[in-house]
Amino acid sequence: MLIAGRYIAQLKSVCGIGVLDDIWFATAGYASFHHAVPLYWATPEAPLDPDSAAFNTVVCDYGQPVGAGYVTRACFGRSYVAQRQGDCSPAR
Repeated sequence: MLIAGRYIAQLKSVCGIGVLDDIWFATAGYASFHHAVPLYWATPEAPLDPDSAAFNTVVCDYGQPVGAGYVTRACFGRSYVAQRQGDCSPAR
């Protein structure tokens, strides 16, 4: 997950980041992502909607479904990064 976060730091067009697994702390958060964009993460009580318009870049473990239109950009061990085209509408 940490390496996936460093990969996201190099991506263009990131308008929001979703960590679809409830182990968000393994990403190192903003210290790893280096984007001044909203960061959303799942918790055991409240999973993220993978089709949310609040983010266009996700990091998660294999087997975790991502929303429509996402394309896998890179894989790192069990974690992968996917991104979709388009803008973000921050969650309220």
